Amino acid sequence: MEPKDAINIPVEWEGLNDIGVGMANTFLAQASTHEVIINFSCATPPMFMKAPTEEDLAKIKSIKVRAMARIGVPVSRMPELIKMLNDVYELALKQQQIVSKQH
Repeated sequence: MEPKDAINIPVEWEGLNDIGVGMANTFLAQASTHEVIINFSCATPPMFMKAPTEEDLAKIKSIKVRAMARIGVPVSRMPELIKMLNDVYELALKQQQIVSKQH
């Protein structure tokens, strides 16, 4: 519930179309006293021109992970972020079901 003296001020998002979209497939989060720091990264597995052998796989000592963004979120705002992500996730699942039924 909003306080009695709260006012609504419209927000105008700027620059969203000016930045690229990167594919993040690796995430790391850490908590501190006042914020949660979320790291979005992309791990790229090695490329093989044919099915890798056990010897090929044994040679892999690590996989490089390229950091894409590091975002700090106040602890007090985490419930809002979690709800938003869950809502968008549920919507994406519904959209996938619609598309799969069409094909």
